[in-house]
Amino acid sequence: MLQALVSDLFDAAERYRRFSARHRKGPRAKRSEHQALQNAVLARDAERAVGLLAAHIASTERNVGAALLSMALDRAQ
Repeated sequence: MLQALVSDLFDAAERYRRFSARHRKGPRAKRSEHQALQNAVLARDAERAVGLLAAHIASTERNVGAALLSMALDRAQ
């Protein structure tokens, strides 16, 4: 049951990641974001890791929101 939930959550997140990447207006420093997150985790700096992960996810959220807004405005014209 837990494995199915994790799989469903991963699939949902993957849809947003792909949509965000497809509609991104500029480059994103994913490699450095991932490296910083890995360093925080390996250093057992939970507070920093949580902050970095939240910022990483928020960036995708902003990209998706901006793309959806742009699509809606384009359709309204």
